[in-house]
Amino acid sequence: MDVEILIHGVPNGHDYYGPKEEQNNAGSFYITSQESIKFIVEIKKNGNTPYVYYSYLRYKGVIGAEGRSGSYFGLTLRLDEYYNDILHAYNMLDMVFKKYVLGSLLIPTGETYEYNTPDFASKKSDIERLQQGLIQLIQSTCVASKFIKIDNSFINPISNAPICNIADITDGIMLSTLKKHSKVVLSPDYKSNLEKEYEKKMQDAENRSNSVVAERDKKISEKDTTISSLNNTIKANESKIASLEQDIKQKNQELSQHKQKGDIAQLVERIKDPIVKLSEYFRIKEEIHKPKTNYYGKKNFIIGIINGVLTILVLTSILLVHFVKFPTGGKSGKKNDELMNLKTELVNLKQQIKEKDAVIFDLRKTSEQDASQKVNLKIDISGFNGGNLSATKNYKVRIKEGANTYTGKGSWSIINATITKGKATDNEIEIRPTGKGEVEIAYNVSSYKVENSPRIISVEGSTSGTENSLEILISPNDEEVELGKEYTFSVKGYNGQGTWRVHGFEIKSHTPTSAIVKVIKLDDNTPEKATISYTPEGGKKVTKQFKYKKQ
Repeated sequence: MDVEILIHGVPNGHDYYGPKEEQNNAGSFYITSQESIKFIVEIKKNGNTPYVYYSYLRYKGVIGAEGRSGSYFGLTLRLDEYYNDILHAYNMLDMVFKKYVLGSLLIPTGETYEYNTPDFASKKSDIERLQQGLIQLIQSTCVASKFIKIDNSFINPISNAPICNIADITDGIMLSTLKKHSKVVLSPDYKSNLEKEYEKKMQDAENRSNSVVAERDKKISEKDTTISSLNNTIKANESKIASLEQDIKQKNQELSQHKQKGDIAQLVERIKDPIVKLSEYFRIKEEIHKPKTNYYGKKNFIIGIINGVLTILVLTSILLVHFVKFPTGGKSGKKNDELMNLKTELVNLKQQIKEKDAVIFDLRKTSEQDASQKVNLKIDISGFNGGNLSATKNYKVRIKEGANTYTGKGSWSIINATITKGKATDNEIEIRPTGKGEVEIAYNVSSYKVENSPRIISVEGSTSGTENSLEILISPNDEEVELGKEYTFSVKGYNGQGTWRVHGFEIKSHTPTSAIVKVIKLDDNTPEKATISYTPEGGKKVTKQFKYKKQ
């Protein structure tokens, strides 16, 4: 297998260390980037030979030898075969960077890395040690069956290279994507699928909330507009009614006065002649039949009678004017009709406003209840009070709302367990652990948060399915370890998360599946053997022991 290791970056202007024919290719990485780490995998031809280039790049926080910002450092591994374990390839280059680059080519200064050299040629011995270390790591940790010959199916025009968080990529997806685009850009700084999904859910929830609020505000605005219009109409009608009532009051007063004057005048006019004739009759008769001495007394008596009758008639007319209702007509009648219609309309308008106020009150009350509503959802496992689940037992699982079973819509997501009763969309189901690692129980429901979802519970006697094939490798491949010497350990046959434990070693740096350690003497009672162990997530611990070399 053809292996080349290229070093490039900007210690003091762009510099390169490696085969001359690759110098132009290395210069393509001198760009501005906001990511701290990029891992670019690219397949292309150099002459007639196709190669795969694994480029480990550091951008953000890298400073030139003279304090110049905007620098970068690149480590590129060129192979004539594609290694189909992308996470392991990344971990190898990351480990080499931390072991051979930091402290020699780059000096860590807080959150930045500053070049320790103006050019790579002056650090030739450090670079050669780096190259030899990476080659040894490839030989000792890479699985031969995962190398794939590069044929014409890999060679495609490079355009719109896909980007992905390195935690989300799988070997299968990486291989198919690389064959389609010939280039893939990975970085731990890119948003992961989990982050994207969370942001999408948050955005959907915010959109739904904004939609509800907007619809509520729209309805309230429409009601407020209607009320304002009705209030304006009422004010206009009340003003019109007050004016009409004033007009009618004035007309009634004028009419009353007119009737009083007219009726009395007509009455006096009608009885004036009879009274005069009656008076004359009594006067003539008195003159004929009575002596003159009594003339003035009788005359005064008759005049008194006439005046009394006249007074009674006038008073009667006045009483008739005040107590008898005369029929109305003309303009006064029309105004009364219009007044009655306006009063009826006013009553109707006030009733409409009362109804509108009730609707808006209910709407606002409902909106406030919706906004303040909190649903207390929780995953409940009957008969389980902590500890481990049994792989031979069925468990009833339900989603609770407070003390009762939730009646809304949702779905279950179960890992390492089988639904033995019910279906994923039921609110109550029964499950049985498979015994293949921890059981994860999650309940998904839109709009609400489930308090303890997911629930992750260990299973008695479960296995991860990986421990039988898992193996710890050491580089250099010594049977005995030497005090003060550094070794690289890696896990073969496993690509997940895990935990390293050591005794007689000091861990200098590590990744989920590899570690650089230094052999140390703990005390005068140092045991005869140094021990290193690795526990895969959800699996059993694997341990390896080494004797100390005699000094």
